[in-house]
Amino acid sequence: AVASFQLRDENMALAALLSSTILLGGLLFVVSSGKRKSASTRSTLWGAPIDSISADYALGRTRSLIIKGGAGRYFVTLDALSALRVKEDKHFREIVAGADLVLPDGKGLTWALGFLGIHALQRIPGVEFVERLCRLASMEGWPVFLLGSAPGVAEKAAQNLKTLYPGLVIGGARHGYIETAEMPRLLDEIKNSGSRFIFVGMGVPRQETWIHEYHRQLPGTISIGVGGS
Repeated sequence: AVASFQLRDENMALAALLSSTILLGGLLFVVSSGKRKSASTRSTLWGAPIDSISADYALGRTRSLIIKGGAGRYFVTLDALSALRVKEDKHFREIVAGADLVLPDGKGLTWALGFLGIHALQRIPGVEFVERLCRLASMEGWPVFLLGSAPGVAEKAAQNLKTLYPGLVIGGARHGYIETAEMPRLLDEIKNSGSRFIFVGMGVPRQETWIHEYHRQLPGTISIGVGGS
């Protein structure tokens, strides 16, 4: 039943996205007719950036950012539902605009981008990219931190990841029901764990809101929302 409701919501969002895309596409055709297209790998949809890169390039960029260190960073993956939210929610749009990478996740979104003449080099599903990050972390010896969902779920996910990726170091696992007063302790726990990747599973847009609010307090890390991945 839950899956059917989710599928209905995704289909409704996709229909709304395609409708908006067709209208926007007509406007862009009139405005941009005769202009040369930019060769940039970053395009813009409703004020939010989308990176047209391969999964291998995204992984290489990720590794470079971790080695470089410095300020905490975050990535966003966009599907039809979240792309529609970008259009309608100014705060969410600003969060997406601040991400170091915005990856197109979902066939509906990549189709819509193509309709607008925005070339998406490769669809990068969030769950597959997280798997790549776990593989990279296990090879490099970088701990990962799992945050979100109900009590016990993150710990179970951590066990599954360790089975899938031998050598993967779990810096910590915490549920997503955190009071504001507990946040300083949680942030200290993440920093002290040495984790380099923080996987936040709180659902859209709560996970992106959390990441946007706290990523600057977690230097040397990359946070990414994993939803139900």
